[in-house]
Amino acid sequence: MKKIIISFLLIAVVLTLNSCEKKISGCTDKDATNYDPDANDDDGSCILLGYYEEENKIFDDFETDILNPLWFSTTTGLGGLAYLPEQSLLVLHTGVYQYGGGSANVISLKKFAVTNGTLVFEGAFQPYEDSNYAYGDGQPRGLVDGTDRNNAIEFVSITGSSISARTVMNGIATETSYSIGSTVNYMRTYRIVASSSVVEFYLNDLLIATHTTNIPIVPLNVYFGSSWVGYGNVPISTDYVSYEITN
Repeated sequence: MKKIIISFLLIAVVLTLNSCEKKISGCTDKDATNYDPDANDDDGSCILLGYYEEENKIFDDFETDILNPLWFSTTTGLGGLAYLPEQSLLVLHTGVYQYGGGSANVISLKKFAVTNGTLVFEGAFQPYEDSNYAYGDGQPRGLVDGTDRNNAIEFVSITGSSISARTVMNGIATETSYSIGSTVNYMRTYRIVASSSVVEFYLNDLLIATHTTNIPIVPLNVYFGSSWVGYGNVPISTDYVSYEITN
């Protein structure tokens, strides 16, 4: 009987030790950059980046110190510069210090076509203007076929206080002008909802234009940028960009 009792006690001790899982502190969120697969106790150290990608959607709020090369490409001309400052804004410059005559743009690598679903683009942008003059070739922001704006769905600045909503197919454009009533040099939300039959343009959630003509059917990517042939700097800033296709 004594041997049986001892055996039961040993089994109980082993079972108790096995049930006491060792506590390993760390980040347990699989979406975090510092995810620890061995951790079983979240210590609040998880670092979540301000961007994500799905099969049919990209989103980036530019809180990291690099432009994600898997999602975006950028080109700069003489004096052009694209960078991410500490305030979580992506700023594109056409001139740096004494240089001018530059350009800078950002292009998403992901492209969608209205023939496959409804395209939804949204971004918060702060274009540049001075003395009610819109510099930077209108600083286009929206959807383009690569860098070829002969096929595009976009917003552009036309004066320092007005913008144009544009659908362009094979170089033929339908345009609607809209007066903001104040400077365009302010962070606002620009949104495009485009199907094969109709395109809606929103400014800060206000519908400002509806187009049913010259809707491009080629795949389109996100495109925004600035260019200037003279000296000086003509920047455009963005707080975030989102682009997706829905059925």
